[in-house]
Amino acid sequence: MPGQLNLVPGTRVYWGYRPRGGHGREIPVAAVVVSVGCSTVLIECSQRILGKSKRVRRRVKQNRLSLRKARCFQLGEL
Repeated sequence: MPGQLNLVPGTRVYWGYRPRGGHGREIPVAAVVVSVGCSTVLIECSQRILGKSKRVRRRVKQNRLSLRKARCFQLGEL
């Protein structure tokens, strides 16, 4: 399919997160691919909870992802 990304575990991506009630707004969230399924991709991203960063896993559709080159300190990339 055109526009498909070649995703493998460890690939750095941005996840286009759309919050509820965000009126179409999209927030780019740095993430790393954990596994790739038929219709969804399991990613690991950082979430701030009570002022501390916590790593969480989310299952998202592949069309919500784009490649990134920058490193992310919260994900342990030095």
